[in-house]
Amino acid sequence: MLRAVATFACILWACGSPKVSSTRDHTAPHLLTPEQAIGHAERGLAGRLPLLPEAYHRAARSAAPQAALLVERIDRTGSDEGRFYYIVPYGREDRTTLLVLVDAVSGRFKEASYLQQPGKYPPLTAAEARSRVAATVPDDALRAKVLSSEAGLVWMPSEQSLSPAEPLWRIEASGRDWFVDQTGGVHEAIEAPKMKGGGPPDPPRG
Repeated sequence: MLRAVATFACILWACGSPKVSSTRDHTAPHLLTPEQAIGHAERGLAGRLPLLPEAYHRAARSAAPQAALLVERIDRTGSDEGRFYYIVPYGREDRTTLLVLVDAVSGRFKEASYLQQPGKYPPLTAAEARSRVAATVPDDALRAKVLSSEAGLVWMPSEQSLSPAEPLWRIEASGRDWFVDQTGGVHEAIEAPKMKGGGPPDPPRG
């Protein structure tokens, strides 16, 4: 699992019971290009870096922006605020040291996180995620579809990931979804985050 420390954010990520539509919503708003997202990340980071602790300065030193990664919040639909965002990794050679998150529609700065253990980001590639899912599928025909399917990064507050800097890969094939976390764990569903004490709160009594 990524060991990111996200101590500076412009918003709080709302946690609640996840709701995921069984069908993909095609009403996405107009999105920035990855190149535009990098520009917004550069400007946002430059304006805020002087306010951040020294650990961020060390992470940003000599680090250059890498390919921006588009993530969809799957607990939001249509033109909901924050439904799509970009993660812009910063690093030196193949070692990512810093992540900057910006809104994929407005370019608004959302969050910056430095990595306590710099390394490859994301830890798991799309091809690796497909292979993890394929290894769990006994049917040859379905396995072939999984290996040739598209993979996209998604996130919502969940047991599998509480941080927007740690999205999951969603693999879709033959009407089925699988979610692969950045440690390689394969999930057929995303679970609501458990509350302290061992589970979600009890429903209100009528």
